[in-house]
Amino acid sequence: MKSKINRKICDVMRAKFLFYRTRKEIILHNYTLESLTPNRVLQYTMKPLIFFSLLIMALTPMFLNDARAQNAPGAPGGARAFKDLLKDIPAKDILKLWGTKKVETSMAMSEQIKAREIGKEGTFRGKVQTIESWPYPALSIVGWRIGIEDSFKRGGDVIIVSTLVYIHTDPNGVMPKIKEGKEVTITGKVTRADLTVTGAPKLNIDMTVPVMTVQK
Repeated sequence: MKSKINRKICDVMRAKFLFYRTRKEIILHNYTLESLTPNRVLQYTMKPLIFFSLLIMALTPMFLNDARAQNAPGAPGGARAFKDLLKDIPAKDILKLWGTKKVETSMAMSEQIKAREIGKEGTFRGKVQTIESWPYPALSIVGWRIGIEDSFKRGGDVIIVSTLVYIHTDPNGVMPKIKEGKEVTITGKVTRADLTVTGAPKLNIDMTVPVMTVQK
């Protein structure tokens, strides 16, 4: 009796995987179970699929919302360090910035960075080095220019990051809170992004902020 029950269980498990398009035949490795109609086999087979489909549908919005929150402009999770503009370039290519073809290499990398960043709004964080008043004659206003500098190791040597942020207006009173030596998070449009190798490799980034709104 026990062996018959086990055989029935095995037959049911095989039936889950051996359902054919024709509704007339079910092949069960030398067993034919009259009680297992095609509809029942389909039912056994579809139940796990339906369960996992519903599970995926339930979890997908959670992951999508988390990704949107992290990448939204101005969100803390979406802020990048300025040096992150180079993170997608392989280390073996970064090494060429110290080689005999460093000029050609820096130009090629600059084109990649420009295509990805220039003219686009981004949120970046960095440590403030300088703060100064800056005139904008075309707008007939005097705003600010913030200098942010950093350095990091890639390819076994140091790359300098030099950033200038041009801020036109500050209706929200953010600028008085920004101090030299403190980290700041800024959202603005990238107007320059390139690599130069006149000395040590340097990543140059300029940003324009018409209205200063994001600060940490």
